[in-house]
Amino acid sequence: MYMQKAAFAGSFDPPTFGHLDIVERAARLCGELTVVVADNLQKQPLFSAEERAALLRSLVSLPNVTVAVCPPATLLVDFLKTRNIHNVVRGIRSERDFAYEADMARINTRYYPELETIFLPARPELEVLSSSVVRQLALCHASISCFVPEAVAAALHEKISISL
Repeated sequence: MYMQKAAFAGSFDPPTFGHLDIVERAARLCGELTVVVADNLQKQPLFSAEERAALLRSLVSLPNVTVAVCPPATLLVDFLKTRNIHNVVRGIRSERDFAYEADMARINTRYYPELETIFLPARPELEVLSSSVVRQLALCHASISCFVPEAVAAALHEKISISL
């Protein structure tokens, strides 16, 4: 499968090796991949959207990948329409992820019928990895080097020490 343009959206709070794996794999499937940093209104982010985008920009150096921030209170589908992106990639770690993402795909196509959702399963060694687990481990001063790049670990520890 080859797509001209696609997006990989998430909150990336913080970016993990799981996110970066999906970025690399999705980038091979399309001409242009936009990594979209979006706020999940059900979550209180630790990093601002701009901080998360800056971290991602520092970590991803693929020539066909750009990082963008979805404006606050904007539906992802509306953001994708403005950029003429008809494909969205979603990483799947578990059956629960799949059920949630499949429901979201159906809702998104109600608002954007041309949108296709592509599911990429997480690699087995990354299936249990989530940003919320990384944040919890960091708050408990546990090592997170096996879950995030060094730059993310440093930024996370700095952010936690400032907020305490």
